[in-house]
Amino acid sequence: MSAVQICNEALQNIGATPITSLSEDSPNAIECNLRYDTARQALLRMHPWNFAMKRAALNKEVSTPAFNFSNQFTLPSDFLKLVMTGEEERYTSSYGIGYSSTFQESGVVNGVGADNYKIEGRKLLTNNASVGIIYVADATDAQQFDSTFRQLLARYLGALISYKVVGSKSERDSQLGIFEKELSEYQSIDSQEGGIPTIQVSEYLGINL
Repeated sequence: MSAVQICNEALQNIGATPITSLSEDSPNAIECNLRYDTARQALLRMHPWNFAMKRAALNKEVSTPAFNFSNQFTLPSDFLKLVMTGEEERYTSSYGIGYSSTFQESGVVNGVGADNYKIEGRKLLTNNASVGIIYVADATDAQQFDSTFRQLLARYLGALISYKVVGSKSERDSQLGIFEKELSEYQSIDSQEGGIPTIQVSEYLGINL
């Protein structure tokens, strides 16, 4: 399935005319072209989708943070969302506790748990000498998308473009309601097929929740 096919499924969901290309000079194509990447990236960040997962050993920079951390590492160019560090994966594998599917971009605080880091911009700050991460990548090839992700993307895109395309707030709200139900269902399915959990830590108590 291509990006155009996903857009046409979105248009079909809201009862709108299909397109032949994202570059064609039609209101529907213009709106799909405007919203497609925004919808795709937003949906990728909502869950650690198995097809979009990657691992990387980060490169340490020569420059260091101004304070509190001794090292900083460059995040991959296709980085969208951190799932966990390699240290956190070892920790959860060893103890099987203190994790959920909730994303975070700040490591364990007060030295409690597996790792201590913070993401600022395109950098990961830490005191560690080396860092490996598991992350959600900015997957762009629609042919590689999971089938459920394609359906969700079409549904979400339809909700985003519905008011501009068909001029109906009720249609937008209806599509969002369906999307939320499908998202919950498909997140559960994806997690059962090997989705990686993420440590969730209280920044106030410094303990696992």
